[in-house]
Amino acid sequence: MNLTRLVIAPMLLVAAAAVVALTYPGGVSAACQDFHEFRQNARQCDAERDRDAALSDHSVILFDRINAKQAIIVDVIDGRIELGEASRQFLALTAGDEAALAFVRGRYDGSTDVEKYARNVIEHAIGQVPAAEKSAVVARLDRQFRGRFGHAR
Repeated sequence: MNLTRLVIAPMLLVAAAAVVALTYPGGVSAACQDFHEFRQNARQCDAERDRDAALSDHSVILFDRINAKQAIIVDVIDGRIELGEASRQFLALTAGDEAALAFVRGRYDGSTDVEKYARNVIEHAIGQVPAAEKSAVVARLDRQFRGRFGHAR
């Protein structure tokens, strides 16, 4: 029985190779090349799937951060929190994100990260304040900025 398996298995393998050689477009070498490319594509697909999962996780983090910042801005506009506290909260939300920190540090003037984030908070708030309230909110935030940092923005 074992001898039969030892004979039949190689014969089936040779028969399969012969079928491929006769029927596969381009023959055995093309079949081998396609199989090799398939394996490379499968590895690339796995890598892309991993990358997609990482990006999805990052998107959730960014979405949560945007929602948190939006809530802070609403509180700033409505006067429930002051500019200094909002700035510290914005900084805390991005403290572990080097790209976000680099963006704010490169975009806004200021001697500290809190001052730079204060400018970021003001910019966000001004962009969302209804026109009728804009001058009052800007004046209040400018006063808070001057009081916190000792100079006009």
